[in-house]
Amino acid sequence: MSDWLAMGGHGLYVWSSFAATLGVVVWNAVAARQQRLRARNEVEEIWDEDDGA
Repeated sequence: MSDWLAMGGHGLYVWSSFAATLGVVVWNAVAARQQRLRARNEVEEIWDEDDGA
């Protein structure tokens, strides 16, 4: 198992690249969710302003 994790001496590069990729994917998902929530709140504010007019 440790030979497989070491990846023939390239384990540090392989696993750090994997971790960096995973981090970017998670960050992208979180950022998209935050943007969606901001847009939704903005639309709700606009609709609330129109209801009072």
